Amino acid sequence: PSDVEVRGNHFVKDTAYKGYVAKNLFEVKDARRVLLEGNVIEHSWFEAQSAMAINLQSLTDEKNSAVQATDITVRWNRVTQAGQCITMSARGYNGVASPMAKVQVEQNLCTEIGIDSINRVLLLTADLQGVELRHNTFIRLATPRKGSITYVQKGSGPPASRVDFVDNLIGPGLDYGCIFGEGKSGTDALAKYAQQWSFVGNGCWDSHPGAAAYPAGNSFVATQADVKFNADWSLSPQSPFKGKASDGKDPGVDVAELQRRLAGVVVKP
Repeated sequence: PSDVEVRGNHFVKDTAYKGYVAKNLFEVKDARRVLLEGNVIEHSWFEAQSAMAINLQSLTDEKNSAVQATDITVRWNRVTQAGQCITMSARGYNGVASPMAKVQVEQNLCTEIGIDSINRVLLLTADLQGVELRHNTFIRLATPRKGSITYVQKGSGPPASRVDFVDNLIGPGLDYGCIFGEGKSGTDALAKYAQQWSFVGNGCWDSHPGAAAYPAGNSFVATQADVKFNADWSLSPQSPFKGKASDGKDPGVDVAELQRRLAGVVVKP
């Protein structure tokens, strides 16, 4: 499939069905030029899969290496109450397909992530061929204490070609930090995971290890209270992160514009 637009939908599972076989809320396995935009996506718990809301991968159960997910854009979505916000796997679980390429994730708001003991907002695995995450707000639950907010892993295969984390809000990092993978945190994890990468203009809090483990050009505070969020997850004028994105704007999603785009998506019964 190609040239697919998925816009203005409310993806939701009734939590009364917990205990039944349930999978993710949105998935791409073999497609090109896919746009997931302006959707409200909520309630994904651990059952037949690991509580992911959005699952992106190149995957085939046949011996067909031509299968590929490429040119995937995820933007202006609101995700909440899931174990994982977004997962990306270059070649799925069996490594047969061509690696996923050209994934852009921007202006998304993910909150209340980390239910059912799965506790990370992002998972990136294997040799992804170009991923950009820009101006997203990723907030997970503070319990359980351990876990990793963003987990990057190449395993025994080749590293990702390029991964860019730019102008995002990510937290709380907790025991393993805002970026963890390959047994390392921060800069060391990114350097081992990707051939080329950037991490700039981001804001992170409650992260061990802290700022010293990351490149210059990012902002760190001790606790979520120190971020000084407004009730809608925008930054208050008193926030130390104000204007600290690499483009001079606030890091994280543009909450006012997101609300404008999502007006009327959720219809009360």
